[in-house]
Amino acid sequence: MIPNMDVLGSLVRDLHQMLSNLFYVALPVAIALSVCIGFLKGESPSYVDILRRALVASVLLISFPEVSGWILDICDGLANKIDSMSGLDAVMKMAQEKASSYAGAQNVLLLKFNDLFIAVLSFASYVILYVARYLTIALYYFFWVMLSVLSPILILCYMFPSTAGITKGLYRGLIEVASWKIIWAIQSAMLASLSVGNIYKTEGSYIT
Repeated sequence: MIPNMDVLGSLVRDLHQMLSNLFYVALPVAIALSVCIGFLKGESPSYVDILRRALVASVLLISFPEVSGWILDICDGLANKIDSMSGLDAVMKMAQEKASSYAGAQNVLLLKFNDLFIAVLSFASYVILYVARYLTIALYYFFWVMLSVLSPILILCYMFPSTAGITKGLYRGLIEVASWKIIWAIQSAMLASLSVGNIYKTEGSYIT
């Protein structure tokens, strides 16, 4: 869905590039700070560990676009194996058609409480489905963009053992956000198998 920085837009790409440049400027400072912290603790700094962390952080930053793309490809592939999202689209379409069918029958609805009740539910369900769908999509892109833009700073945190968990959290967050599509695919498959949309095909005699 979001395979590379170019798809995210020039602003996101430029921000990521700017923070990447800042990473390389701050890396020597982080190395020196790690050495100073070791001396302040009254211990001999582990130069090998510091250089190892600097090397790992640099590799993580360089490989970030490819790794994030792989995460998306894997999650998209799993989601497509489960369902093509046709269930969610079908329910959305049926809810819209059902709500629209009542738009020109206000006078009749006033005389039939059953149809009036279902008309209100149809309008309400369509609005809820519409808002929920686009809200989740907006949140999906928002979290992915934030993680992508801030990735150089979050990766730099790997330089210090006390903040290395932040870098792990970055990749954990990428996996969690990318997995949302798998959850949507499961929900779509469940809606299709349970025939939830059939309620929108019912006419009259709703309440007995």
